[in-house]
Amino acid sequence: MSLKSNLNISYVSRPLERWLKNFPRTTQNQYRMNFNRFIKAVEEAKGITIDDVALLELAKNNSMAFNELLLDIHRHLRAQSYSSKYAAVVYASMRSFARHNGVDGLGKIPKILTNEPVYTEQEPLTDDEVRRTELAALTGAHGLRNAAIIAVLRQSGQRRSVLTALKWGMVKEQVLQGGVVVVNVNGPLLDARGIDVRKVKHPYRFGWGSEATALVMEMINERIRRGEQIDDDSWLFRSYSIMQPGSKIPVHISHRERGPPVTEDIIWKIVTGCAKAAQVQKVRKTDRGEVLYRVTPKAFRPWFKSKVRQAFQSGAFNNMSLGFDMELVKHLMGQTCEYRDAYDKFSQEYVADFYRHVDKYLTVRTWPSIQPGDAWKHEVVSLDELPSYLDKGYELLKELSGMKYLVRVRR
Repeated sequence: MSLKSNLNISYVSRPLERWLKNFPRTTQNQYRMNFNRFIKAVEEAKGITIDDVALLELAKNNSMAFNELLLDIHRHLRAQSYSSKYAAVVYASMRSFARHNGVDGLGKIPKILTNEPVYTEQEPLTDDEVRRTELAALTGAHGLRNAAIIAVLRQSGQRRSVLTALKWGMVKEQVLQGGVVVVNVNGPLLDARGIDVRKVKHPYRFGWGSEATALVMEMINERIRRGEQIDDDSWLFRSYSIMQPGSKIPVHISHRERGPPVTEDIIWKIVTGCAKAAQVQKVRKTDRGEVLYRVTPKAFRPWFKSKVRQAFQSGAFNNMSLGFDMELVKHLMGQTCEYRDAYDKFSQEYVADFYRHVDKYLTVRTWPSIQPGDAWKHEVVSLDELPSYLDKGYELLKELSGMKYLVRVRR
């Protein structure tokens, strides 16, 4: 059976190409693969052949049947042992196909998709889990960069994709001053591929606290000391390797050379790997064989919200000069809030004032503020002892052999 259209559409572009023209080439390739996989799955599951024109006709004429077809193919892909994430991506791609071809009224995505856990458990991370993960980052290769990435993730509540598009010039003046940082995203936030990494395409602001700022400053200073020429166009979080076409082995990039930005995969490996090294990572498998991780980049988002909630319940925002609005949290995290003019309502000063009031709740003391010129007391401690020493104001210097760490504090 075939549902291919017999319409003569030589005078217009086909729906598939009309859809893909809205995106950069890299995204086009990914969407095309998702579309082809969907068409193949329809043939496997339903025994029919369908093309883009017939699919669009179905979406326009019977949205309920179109949604049912998408759900059936989602179930088919899951039954074939594809991951829930991949099946959801194919599902979302087909809704995008319909939407960009003028189909409205598809309704909300079913809860079976939006509520399905993929990586992170529901409970927010504890402060101890966050602290130990960040400490493990400091002691590994590229320690300052990795710890800065984790600090910015947890203090900003951003998706990891956002960090791949940040440049030094966006935050330089504020980082040099120290304290809280506010990033204005008033247009597309493009990564190295030219792809807008914002999930919701509207202007918004986000920021982070003084602890993340201190780590970012130390990371930049380290890169300068190593000979890298840094300017406003330098990626804030750089990579030290690159994959060559046709090769599976990364090629090292010198510290003195300008490097590409970190990728989402690199950030994933940093966070999950550091959590494993800190012995706080928990891994379990679902009935379908999916591997779920306790500590992931996404896990810092609920941690961020929980700390804001803690600050609110403690009265931390009672004396905010402009008052506190809970919709601000959605805005900061790049989500859609109820205000159409949220970017204007939540001004730079408003966001900065928020972070000044919540800063201490987002601090886990992995990078205490140290003043130069003082005498120091040094200690060698174990990994289990390390958090308590940092709580006392000690600074982590380096990892020693045998899972020991060198710390120091002012006398």
